[in-house]
Amino acid sequence: MKIFNIKTSITILLALVFLFFIFISYHFVTKNKLNKEITLNDCDQIMNEFYKDQCYFDVAIVEEDSSICDKISSTQIIPYAVIELKDICYHDMAIIKNDLSLCEKTSPRYKYDCYKHLAKFKNDLSICDKITVEEYKGSCYQDVVTLQEDFSFCEKILTPEYKSNCYRYFVRQINDLSFCDKIEYQEDKDYCFRHLAKLQEDLSICDKIKGRDRKGECYVDLAELKNDLSICDKIFERYYESACYRKLGILNMNLSVCEKIELPGDRDNCYFRIAIKKLDFSLCKKVSINQYQYYNCYIDIAKATLGDLSICEKLPSESTKEYCFSSLIEFRINISAYENPLSLCKNVKEEINKDYCNKQLAISQYDSSLCERIKDEYIKDECHKEIQKIQEDFTICEQIPIRKYRDYCYLEINESCRDFRATSFAKNIKLCNKIKDQNLKDFCYVGIIGREERYSSSITNNYNYFVGNKEKNYICEQIKNKTNRDICYQYANREIWTSDLEALFFGTPSHILCVPE
Repeated sequence: MKIFNIKTSITILLALVFLFFIFISYHFVTKNKLNKEITLNDCDQIMNEFYKDQCYFDVAIVEEDSSICDKISSTQIIPYAVIELKDICYHDMAIIKNDLSLCEKTSPRYKYDCYKHLAKFKNDLSICDKITVEEYKGSCYQDVVTLQEDFSFCEKILTPEYKSNCYRYFVRQINDLSFCDKIEYQEDKDYCFRHLAKLQEDLSICDKIKGRDRKGECYVDLAELKNDLSICDKIFERYYESACYRKLGILNMNLSVCEKIELPGDRDNCYFRIAIKKLDFSLCKKVSINQYQYYNCYIDIAKATLGDLSICEKLPSESTKEYCFSSLIEFRINISAYENPLSLCKNVKEEINKDYCNKQLAISQYDSSLCERIKDEYIKDECHKEIQKIQEDFTICEQIPIRKYRDYCYLEINESCRDFRATSFAKNIKLCNKIKDQNLKDFCYVGIIGREERYSSSITNNYNYFVGNKEKNYICEQIKNKTNRDICYQYANREIWTSDLEALFFGTPSHILCVPE
């Protein structure tokens, strides 16, 4: 148990460090794209310490002058993180200039990451040896090893977790079962067998797995890969047997396979996914346990059939009706640019439903005058409050005199500094349009897709695969630059990942921080 706790803690810590860098790294800027008119003297004139430090940071990057990093004085505190911008400046300068000595100027928190970047860039394992914490050293070795072709490098790694990962990497490259036996942790060894079973389409390899969960997952993988229902019948664990039937039922759109599922939640999910794929409202009624999924079944089919608002009126509760109108209004606006959005609610029959509809319409248009269409005083008040909150956010940015930082501010509000669930595609597009720098504006558009994917997938995985593509394509179509538009389509189709976007758009690291509350 102690080993597990240590291993889990280390994994969580490394994940948090990774997410921290993703959180603060909103965009990349090349030397020729940075505003060269901004000088040290301009930075000195800025009264706000937050933006003064950001200004010093940008000038340091464009001038490739690490001495400017020392002018940065403040520690930025934002939700869930404390950002040492001076450390980040030296860290990024070390990478830009390929200068190992600059890593020494950072605190350990950034130093290890700095060493890791340069070790990978130089393909030099000896740099990893500068890291004194074994777990971070193992992570560094692991990153560099992926550039090698010789699995003997794995032996240099002392941390069992990263040594296991190293061998697992070579298993993917070499497709050799013997590598699995070199892995120390049984859980990782089971994962290795599962991977090779899929790669070789060999069910007998699943039997080498000792863990019941991994073995069950392996059988499910092979059943889905071979589209073979008889493999599901061989699974003794009810959870994995149900998962197996569910996957094959959805794959073949076969309701009779769904009926074989013992676990009610999996059975509901099977019916739900088939209903969406077939665009058949009648199948939603088969979803009997999960009410939330039952409501989303209707909403997602309505989206896939171009967003018929009348479907919202059929839902039983007020909260689900409001959520339905919110979802379908933004969807209709996004996929039908030619449509007059102000007419969307006119055919909604019941007065309370029309109020919900107009509230979401007003929010999507940033237009508080549309709140006056609402009869119910409580809903009208909520409508005005929501729009006022959005407009106050804009005011923060509009007070920034330098256009470059004003653009960054709009981007930040459109990104993780605000609750993405409270916003819609239509609103975010308008916010992106406030950004003057075209490359940054394009990057803002692509960010909308990433944020919506995170939220929608937490509601229902189906949304992304069967409904969301219309909205994603609409976003990408807003981008005029063909190269950036192609990047957007690739990202929407999951051909590239979030970690690749910034480099594809801009190239050289810089960091934008959230506007403080």
